[in-house]
Amino acid sequence: MEDTTQTLQDILGIVTHIKDNAVSKEEFYEFKQQTEKNFDDIKQELSAMRFEINDIKQTLQNISDQSMGDSTQQATDIVLLTERISLLEKQIKNMQRAHK
Repeated sequence: MEDTTQTLQDILGIVTHIKDNAVSKEEFYEFKQQTEKNFDDIKQELSAMRFEINDIKQTLQNISDQSMGDSTQQATDIVLLTERISLLEKQIKNMQRAHK
């Protein structure tokens, strides 16, 4: 009998603890709504960040393309200037020979 009484008291203690610490349906629903709102806010922020990252990537690609184009143009200009210098040096040598 004592064992039964102790078991019933233990069960009553457990039930009381659950009742005192359990969340009501309304509290759970409010928590669920707030959590869903938080997730929606996070999704929106991530979407905005993703857009900004893609914009930054595009800007970097444009800068890289422009830099590559500038470097190519500079290399072409150097080659052309070197050819012109060589031609001018030949012309100067020819003029020097002609005036001797």
